[in-house]
Amino acid sequence: RVRSPRAPGQGPVDQPRHLEFDEGVGAVRAPRVNLLSDATYTTLQGIAWDSTLDRLLNWVLLPLAGLWTTMQHELDSRMHVRLDAYLPFAETKTGASPRPFQLPAPLLLRRLLPTQLLLLLEVFARPRYLHDVALEWICPDALDWLHVPRMLLPNWLFAGLVDSDSDRTFELEPTAFIGAAHTLSYPMHQNIHSNLDFAVVVLQGKKRYALFHPSEHDNLAPFQASDDVRLYLADPFSPDLPATPGLSRASGWRGELEAGEVLFAPGAWIHVFENYDFGAATVALKFW
Repeated sequence: RVRSPRAPGQGPVDQPRHLEFDEGVGAVRAPRVNLLSDATYTTLQGIAWDSTLDRLLNWVLLPLAGLWTTMQHELDSRMHVRLDAYLPFAETKTGASPRPFQLPAPLLLRRLLPTQLLLLLEVFARPRYLHDVALEWICPDALDWLHVPRMLLPNWLFAGLVDSDSDRTFELEPTAFIGAAHTLSYPMHQNIHSNLDFAVVVLQGKKRYALFHPSEHDNLAPFQASDDVRLYLADPFSPDLPATPGLSRASGWRGELEAGEVLFAPGAWIHVFENYDFGAATVALKFW
């Protein structure tokens, strides 16, 4: 539950309330959030499509995903979104039983498409997702009642030695994740800050996860999306062994996290998290 700031006569700060925003003078303004990371937006926007690929994307692939629009419109519609407009969407119950996510395209077409197009189609086919946003940006009062387990407090000495950007990373933590079933931040990947371990705390809903040691790199169909971003095409939740045969040789961990549970992971490990509660939004926090 997202909690509203306390005002005189409202009662204790931990009384659950839905945020109600008003754009009027003197009222709390609804924060705006990005439902794509800046890196993802910049990467996708910077792709130099030729006219054939552009037509294939806009006239075939996006309609297959139920989107009668253009790539640029889809990108822009995920940036600077009002939080109070997004939350009802995230909390919508699907009413469906748990089922794996499938790309809305025939298997033969998926075999023929370039990898970049497949990844782009997956971004747009999955529900929109608020992910990795600093909690203080969307619910600053939560910092007054949130108690961080001692095991998750940052080691400032270690951070200062290994990473010049660590101070900024820790200043923005914890980051919040709020999304419906089948949402995920990225396909399977390694973090850019690979020397910083992290922990995921689920507050509501359910996540499923997969973790692999870096030595499994070659078995997971690596794909260099950009200079800094390394993705993996293998899908541990719905394996496609003809396309990624190395996955059958990979050893790793796969499981589920429910409300009240914490998963600690070494920073360099290859991982993927997917929200998997079909009755409510999954809400989680991440600590570096």
